Order: sequence, then C-alpha cells, then structure tokens
Amino acid sequence: MLLPDKHIRISESVLGIAGLVLQSLKTSKSFDQLVAKISKDQSEQSWPGDYSVESIALALCFLHSIEAVDVTNNGDLVKCD
Repeated sequence: MLLPDKHIRISESVLGIAGLVLQSLKTSKSFDQLVAKISKDQSEQSWPGDYSVESIALALCFLHSIEAVDVTNNGDLVKCD
C-alpha cells in the first residue's frame, strides 16, 4: 500500500492518494470534509481506487512530513505554497 509495484496500482498507493489529497485541497478543509470530497470523487470514478480513512490519514502524514500540507489553528488542512 505504501509504494506502487506490480500488485499495487499507483492510484491506491500512498503517493497516488497524496496526489488526490493535494488536488482536493484547493481550499482549506477539515479532515471530514476532505474524506467526504474524496469519497464523492471515488463514487464518480474520476480517480480509480479504493480509499479508506486510514489510507487518507497516512497520505496526510506523508504530505505533512514533506511540508506540502499544514494544519491551521482551527484544525483545517491547507496546502502549503
């Protein structure tokens, strides 16, 4: 699940989900709003894959560690410039 290989599609890896998270964070969102947006996109098949809350949280941890996403004082997630 962490990295794409011949058994894991890139859209289901942490790197792929991180890209989806960055795409979904055009404006600041709470974690619940982000999960709802990704679930809606998943149901529309705009990004193929099966995403759990845990995989989205893992992608957010990865993005925060590379300083691509930050958390505001009120708990919203924002994309760093």
